[in-house]
Amino acid sequence: MRAVTPDMDAWTEQLTEVLDEQIQHLDRRRVQLKTLADTIVERDDRALETLLEEVERALDKQAELDRQLDLVRTRIANALLQPPDGLTLGAIVESMAEPARSRLAGRRRQLIEAVDAFSRQHLHTSVLLMESARLNRLMLEAVFPDSRGVTTYDPAGQDAWRPDTHLVDAER
Repeated sequence: MRAVTPDMDAWTEQLTEVLDEQIQHLDRRRVQLKTLADTIVERDDRALETLLEEVERALDKQAELDRQLDLVRTRIANALLQPPDGLTLGAIVESMAEPARSRLAGRRRQLIEAVDAFSRQHLHTSVLLMESARLNRLMLEAVFPDSRGVTTYDPAGQDAWRPDTHLVDAER
């Protein structure tokens, strides 16, 4: 079914704008993840704090972009007489007439590429963090070989250290 309503051109233009913002936002998030990995390796605590604040702001921006995308998708779904929840970007592209179809198909490809690049960087950063935690644990176990593991938190995630005691038993 081809979309034919007077407002469809405006909605597809809005959708294109939101998709462009999503693509740019994903690229910025990918760069943030790369910077996070680099900052962890460099052990730059000040830069890490700044970066974590930026990540929080990026989450707010992502939520706003998601709301905008849902609104435009709902409008297009209503015009196509389809339920909004089941309407994918691919289905929207197929329902459009040219030139909107080509424009949206291009944005869809760009979005897929941005998501793939973000996913690869996310995996890289996650592996770096897991490996860092493993190496830190090995180093602590090397320093305290008889401690049967070094625990800074209990299994419930509560801080196990009591301020009135020492971090390390210096008499061992």
